[in-house]
Amino acid sequence: MAATVPEVVRDVITEVAPHELPLVEGLSRLPPDRVSGLLRRPHRPEELGFGLTEAVAALTPVVWIAVDEASRMGVKALADGVGGRLRRLFRRRSRPALPATVPHLTREQLAAVHERVRAGASAAGLDDPAARGVADHVVARLVLEPPAAPRAER
Repeated sequence: MAATVPEVVRDVITEVAPHELPLVEGLSRLPPDRVSGLLRRPHRPEELGFGLTEAVAALTPVVWIAVDEASRMGVKALADGVGGRLRRLFRRRSRPALPATVPHLTREQLAAVHERVRAGASAAGLDDPAARGVADHVVARLVLEPPAAPRAER
C-alpha cells in the first residue's frame, strides 16, 4: 500500500515531534501544491488560517518539503525512463505534478532525501545526531510500510 505525502509526514512527525501534529493536520486540509508553495516561500500566518509562526523552526516543513520533492523526483525519474515525449512535457513544467502516492525511490534518491532532511533539521536548530535521527525516520518511512493499525477486539 503506497502512502501520500501527508500520510508519510504525519507518520514521521508522530514519531519525532508529536506536538506538531496540529500543524500537519492543518496543512493536510489544503491542496498539495498550495502546501508546497506556502512552505517554500516566506509566508504570513494568516495565509493558512492558523498561526505558522512556530513552524519556522519546526520539523514539519522540513519533512513535508523533502517528501514532496522525493515524490516529484520519483515521478520525474519514471518519466525519464518512458521516453522523449514525456521528457519534453516535464521540461515545459517547472515541476512535475505531485503524484497521488509517493513512488518507490532508488537508493540514490533516498540518500538525497536523507541529506535534504538532515540539512533542513540542522538549519531548524537540531544538533547533528538529532537531525540525522529525523532523516533516518523519514527514509525508514519511505522504505517500510507503516505499522498496521491495531484491530478492535471483539
